[in-house]
Formats: sequence, structure tokens, C-alpha cells
Amino acid sequence: EIEDQSVDVSLVLGKMESAKARINLVILDACRNNPFVRGSRSAQQGLAAMEAPIGSLIAYATSPGQVASDGLGKNGLYTQYLVREIERPGLKVEDVFKRVRAAVRQASNGRQVPWENTSLEGDFYFRPGERAEAAVSVQEARRQQEAEIQRAVAEALSRSKEEADRERKRLEAAFAEKLEVERES
Repeated sequence: EIEDQSVDVSLVLGKMESAKARINLVILDACRNNPFVRGSRSAQQGLAAMEAPIGSLIAYATSPGQVASDGLGKNGLYTQYLVREIERPGLKVEDVFKRVRAAVRQASNGRQVPWENTSLEGDFYFRPGERAEAAVSVQEARRQQEAEIQRAVAEALSRSKEEADRERKRLEAAFAEKLEVERES
């Protein structure tokens, strides 16, 4: 049943990487005791660490090789705090996981410490707040301002070229007229 019910995380990461998304998030709250440890040759508990491909974050309910608490509610200890922090607006993804780590560590008296492996390069908000929206507005205003500057420069260059062409034609005509006068004399 384990093979039928399991998911190969490395396959999921490979698919995510090939999709070329700017940000990929993998959250694993599957760090439980192995009930088959007696029949297994491996004495390791919990999940093994994995490297996050560029632009990815892999979050674990606890540190590699450790096991996570199932908690007392409908969710495990980790998921309980993760759901709470994801709902808070204006937190970057890294801040969400830092807050979850602190809450879980405190609630478990230090027995469970959530862990992440990340290679994120951009910012991500589960719920953008006023600050994030303001930052986006500032970025959009800067983009629009840059576009207006580029348009104004292009227009000025175009006008300048037209003026230069008119002046060149005027000078050519004046020179041709002067040559004609000199030829006639």
C-alpha cells in the first residue's frame, strides 16, 4: 500500500521545475513515524532533506530525520499554525514560515522545529497586504513613468530628426542656389 499511496516528491519537483514557474512551493506535513521501521533496513525516521530547485521553497513540518506531532485538533501541530499564518495579510512567504517555526517550536517545547530549504529569488505573499499592494503600486507607477520617459525621448528624437532633415534640405537648397548664382556669374 505504501507504493500505491505515496508520492515521489522528486518527481513533483521535477515537474514544477520544468513548468518554469517563477515560484514553486512544496509543503510537506508528512514527517510521521514509520510504522514499518522493524521490517525496514533503515533506522532513519521522518523525511530526508531535499534540495530546492531554483525558484522553489520546500517546507517541512519538522527538521530532516525528525518526526512531527499529530497535534490534538483536526490538523497536525504544524498545519494548525501554518493555516493561521497564511491567513495573515502582508507577510512574505519567508516570514510566514518563520512565524510558523517559532509557534510550533514553542508549542512543542522545542521538540519540533519546522524547517525549509529554499532557493527563492522573488517575493511571494499568500495574502498581499496594504504594504505589498503599495509596493506593487509604486512599481507600477515607476514602470509607467519609465514608459512615459521613453515615449517622450522617442518623440523628441523624432522631432529632432525631422528638424535636422528640414535644416539639411534648407541648407542644400541654399547651397544649390548659391552654386547656381556662381555658375551664372
